Amino acid sequence: MKRKKLRHSEYYSMQDCFDTLYAKSVSGHHFYDLTELMRSEDNIRLAYRNIKRNTGSKTAGTDKLTINDILHLTVEDVIAKVQSMF
Repeated sequence: MKRKKLRHSEYYSMQDCFDTLYAKSVSGHHFYDLTELMRSEDNIRLAYRNIKRNTGSKTAGTDKLTINDILHLTVEDVIAKVQSMF
């Protein structure tokens, strides 16, 4: 039997949330306060994992940093840093 590969969003239990948001947006719902979702630990872990695997992560951002500038941080440090930005 072939093993089904989990998508990152499923691995971090975010897929149901994303599906719900998508369904609401299709029906015309407007969103005004998504900061709690954005600063959630699972969402930050998902974003960090996706960014690390993305080839574009080697391109400097507006802050002149690349993924290599934060790879020395633990995931917990990255989460704390991102959450402190809100």
